[in-house]
Amino acid sequence: MRLSLQFKSDIEENSVSVTISASRGEPFKGFLLEARLKANSSHIVNGRFTADENSLLINCNSSKKNSLTHGNVKDKKEFITKWIPPANFKGKVIFRGTVLKDFKTFWVNIDTSPLWVVGPSLQPERKPELSVDLYSDCEAKRKSCFGMPALCVKNKNCYVILTCVYKNGEVEFKMTGTLGLFDKYIAVGISEDVKMGEDSITECMLVNRRVVVRQSWNINSTYKNEVLDNELGIYDQSGEYVDGVITCHWKQKVIATRKNTVQSIIGKKYHLLLVKGPASVEGVKRKHNERAVSDKPVNLMLISTVEGDKVPLFIKLHGSFMVTAWIGFVGLAMIIARHYKQVWQNNTLCTMNIWFAVHQFLMLLSLSLIIAAFVLIFLHVEGWSQVDPNPHPITGCVATGLALLQPIMALFLPKPDAKNRSIFNWLHWFVGNTSKILAVLTIFLAVSLEAANLPYAYYWILVGYITFYFLFQLLMHIHACIVDRKKGTEKGKQELNGEEQDSPKDAPGSNFRRFMLGIYIVIVAGLVAALVLLIWL
Repeated sequence: MRLSLQFKSDIEENSVSVTISASRGEPFKGFLLEARLKANSSHIVNGRFTADENSLLINCNSSKKNSLTHGNVKDKKEFITKWIPPANFKGKVIFRGTVLKDFKTFWVNIDTSPLWVVGPSLQPERKPELSVDLYSDCEAKRKSCFGMPALCVKNKNCYVILTCVYKNGEVEFKMTGTLGLFDKYIAVGISEDVKMGEDSITECMLVNRRVVVRQSWNINSTYKNEVLDNELGIYDQSGEYVDGVITCHWKQKVIATRKNTVQSIIGKKYHLLLVKGPASVEGVKRKHNERAVSDKPVNLMLISTVEGDKVPLFIKLHGSFMVTAWIGFVGLAMIIARHYKQVWQNNTLCTMNIWFAVHQFLMLLSLSLIIAAFVLIFLHVEGWSQVDPNPHPITGCVATGLALLQPIMALFLPKPDAKNRSIFNWLHWFVGNTSKILAVLTIFLAVSLEAANLPYAYYWILVGYITFYFLFQLLMHIHACIVDRKKGTEKGKQELNGEEQDSPKDAPGSNFRRFMLGIYIVIVAGLVAALVLLIWL
């Protein structure tokens, strides 16, 4: 088996297309690809590869995302990517690859022949923007409008906008959007739900500086599409690309059949889905990097301004569950376990001490919410998330893992008089507090995530919660020290006078503890309600 690296240059776009393939079409599982200087092959050129669902950008030699590796270990017969050199770069480069057939068979230092490349000029460029004239038909209600991001039609700051109008048995569409450095297409999907299953998509794609308008059929549960024949539903296509802005026009019949599925807009409502993302040099669409979904189904035969859902439902539920669990229930459960073991001594709940029963219930409820939130976000991102440089997914996974570890540890709880009981208590305390700190940090990190769309005020509410939680713990510890000193003095007097010890009862200061618990619950409930409310606004 002979593996090779091939390349071809794209002078217009200052990019190089690199292909990994086997001479006889034999499959391989993994690879590592780098661009290096011809004059000094130990030096990695810090350009940028285009990643897709089968590849990942990684850091090499203390530089960020300058190398490309496989994203899975599925068999591959060929892999194609694009490499863009750094700005103002001029020189000869080689592409060096390491290719893995299996864990026993691999090839290293597979080099291409040298190629002279010129990087894009580093000049301050005006960020492409959509003309304000695009919104005139929306304001005059001559056409239906839907844009990305949410509320952009009203604010006139869309980076993708779709307009349509029903005339004489057909719907006229116009889609306009700005393309970033790696963006090559904008597209709209028409679906009966908010997720693209087996639905039709109209793509507006830039291929070799030429605009292509075409239809494709989304393959369920994948990021792949099957390109359809033009005559199946749309016609009169046209497009242009000027100064970073791509525009496409097309018409669609009110009744069309695609992949044995009849789509009729007569009397039916559909969700609109706008996306934008990269594509290969040959025009193969990659996974989108931006997405917007209409907040409700739309009748394309009627004029309306369609708003996008600011934050997807699963993200809202994920945030609400995590805030309620970690800020609300977990904090309360930890405080009860720390400061309320000697309160309600004469009462039990389900044959257990009240403090323990309440602590256990709150922790189980919290764990249920955490697991539900974890599952929801996985369903939303459809797998593992990569948010760089924000480590929110990493800290969130660690906090969740520690939360799951706590009940497992509880299964091995030693008896009260066991020698290793103190070790267990310290481990239980350490794991619990570490997970709590990480969880609050993770919520802090979520504020800067674009997908969360949280206001800056969220930071101040979190700071308020942390300050109150710290002061409450400090006050309760000071109170416990005062009570313990007083309790020790009274116990000494009883022993000196030969008095019998009282039967178990609430410790001194229990009334104060109950009062402070009520204060804590009211204030934290208000903070949690404010945090959850901001998620849904």
